[in-house]
Amino acid sequence: MRQILVISAIIAVIQTSSAQIIRSYGIKAGAVLAGQHWDYSPSSPLAGIDIADQMRWGLDVGCFIEWLDTPTFTLITEAHYLQRGFREELPATSPASPDGIGTQVLTPRLDYLSIPLLMKARIDFASVSPYLLSGPRYDVLLSKNPDGYDLVIDQIKDYDWGLAFGAGIVYDLSPCFDVGAEFRYDLSFQDIYKTNILTVRNHSMQFQAYIAF
Repeated sequence: MRQILVISAIIAVIQTSSAQIIRSYGIKAGAVLAGQHWDYSPSSPLAGIDIADQMRWGLDVGCFIEWLDTPTFTLITEAHYLQRGFREELPATSPASPDGIGTQVLTPRLDYLSIPLLMKARIDFASVSPYLLSGPRYDVLLSKNPDGYDLVIDQIKDYDWGLAFGAGIVYDLSPCFDVGAEFRYDLSFQDIYKTNILTVRNHSMQFQAYIAF
């Protein structure tokens, strides 16, 4: 609820701004398929073992401003609440059944404020515009839930950064607003955890729908 109130306040401020350099603004929401790369050094006994290699679903909600009302290229600034992390299935055992009684699913989560700065290239048709976009992003860690991986997750860095790129399509439904859909891939250049044995990096795919005014 707090994130929704913040986004609503940002939209209210935008509505009072000069429209001369703003092409559009709006809200995006969707799902995140997030994972992590855990790379062990060759000297580690865990080298070559797949650990934290599955992806988990999370939430993505944010707001954006599209700048420069030009025919082909625009600049987009965004702020997103983004859930990252990974999923791991482990065998579950008990003293009576040491060979296993099923699986235990762990889903450690990292919540970020993600701030991308994106260049957008589009082609305008009568009522639809496909586009590509890419640019840098900076993520600030808001909270974390180790879910059994405390030794690593508790030492995760407070920030992440990398590149965002993707594609989408927007439909001009009325003179008042447009709706669109977007796919994006976030590639991180930062080791959010690093020792002489293990390095960890985020990666994710986002599937978003949005409304633009």
